[in-house]
Amino acid sequence: MPELKPYHHTDLRKTLLQAAVAAAQAIGPERVSLREVARQAGVSPTAAYRHFANHQALLEEVKHYALELLADRVADALEASTARGSALQIATTKLHIIWDEYIRFALEEPGLFRAALNNRVTPQVMPEVVNDRAYALLGDVMDAFIAAGGMPRVHKQQAQLYMWAAMHGLAELCIHGPLANLSRSEQRQLSEFAFEAMQKGITAPS
Repeated sequence: MPELKPYHHTDLRKTLLQAAVAAAQAIGPERVSLREVARQAGVSPTAAYRHFANHQALLEEVKHYALELLADRVADALEASTARGSALQIATTKLHIIWDEYIRFALEEPGLFRAALNNRVTPQVMPEVVNDRAYALLGDVMDAFIAAGGMPRVHKQQAQLYMWAAMHGLAELCIHGPLANLSRSEQRQLSEFAFEAMQKGITAPS
């Protein structure tokens, strides 16, 4: 995702968003304040309200930024992949890459991870609940996994949601739950075990 530019007179909106993203990273999206973001940008709250109608609108932009950043990281990792082997092995490796990038993003950017998955900003229902580019990339790899004989196509939606839910649940436990007390090494080991269990659960019996 393109880096946000410093404030010049014509791009105050970008500057306000930059300040909001930094605040989400530092203190979490729940505590981001439009008034404080305006102060950080060196403008009045009135000036900020010309670009964001309210606090909710600002958080929506932060959420979009975080989702795009996560998608960029997943896409870059998939593009850099040098996976070899059968079509099924390659697809499985790419599922693993998505899993790893998702968990890594959550651990490295917990504030932005919470912003990206913050349904309190825009509450959604199925099938839009995970309607974003990173989820679409997961769907593409699931298609390759299915085409290689990994599982029946009829199970795609359930398997995709299952993997997404498993990644999200593990990430939340590692950030906020009892797994936060584990070392990074222990968290990575648990993540590997969880991926293998998930992959076996969706793979069709041979």
